[in-house]
Amino acid sequence: MRRREELNTYVRWTKITAITLDDLQNYWHRRNRLAIVKFSEDNFLVFLVSDDEKPEIPGYPASSIERFKTHEKAIKAIKNCYKRLNYIPENAEYGFWTS
Repeated sequence: MRRREELNTYVRWTKITAITLDDLQNYWHRRNRLAIVKFSEDNFLVFLVSDDEKPEIPGYPASSIERFKTHEKAIKAIKNCYKRLNYIPENAEYGFWTS
């Protein structure tokens, strides 16, 4: 478990594979999911967001976790993460938000 002061700051992940089950279940004391934002052509950014139907993208775009050249590659990485951690968010949709 992270120390209390670490829970009150944004973590700087660099890859989706660095996300843990604890991050998805408890980061910022809430359930979370991964969301895709289309930042520009060939630039899809993935963020850790609250598991809400319409999440807010925190610190956009600076707090993104990983960048992908295609939407399909981002979806595949997210699905692999959920499968690896045996986690299913309530709002697991794979569309994308736009800037």
